Amino acid sequence: MSTFPDVKKNFGFGCMRLPMDGEKVDYAEFTKMVDEFMAQGFNYFDTARVFIGGQGETAIRDCVVKRYPRDSFILTDKLSDSLFNSEDEIRPLFEKQLESCGVDYFDFYLMHALHRLHDEYRHAVLFGNFIAFSGLHTGTFPVEIVELDLAELHFFAILF
Repeated sequence: MSTFPDVKKNFGFGCMRLPMDGEKVDYAEFTKMVDEFMAQGFNYFDTARVFIGGQGETAIRDCVVKRYPRDSFILTDKLSDSLFNSEDEIRPLFEKQLESCGVDYFDFYLMHALHRLHDEYRHAVLFGNFIAFSGLHTGTFPVEIVELDLAELHFFAILF
């Protein structure tokens, strides 16, 4: 029994590195790859705003979202700490990610690339509709709480 039964064949298509035509994603080649991936029964796509300078999200939008019904694929995006400096920046960033991907929700949303030394962003836990941020080594909890609408977010995880 699969933990996530909607993820078919337990293999995902990561968009960290995509075929390029100069400095831009080669949409024609990526579209062929997506079509073959889907034709073989796979359905899980993984991207992040930091992948290829944001082009991973827009490539997903143009080569997957605009071409396949939303319920036919699983989409993961990530909250990377290099993209925000304060709690107030998280909600607008999340909304930009939804827009860039062309979706109303993410199936999975991961804390990603937690490299900075800002203590308050080293640990995050989802409670209902809230992400609570705290510092791991200070033992403080919670420092900040950010509300996310679960209609826009199905699963949340921390990825180091």
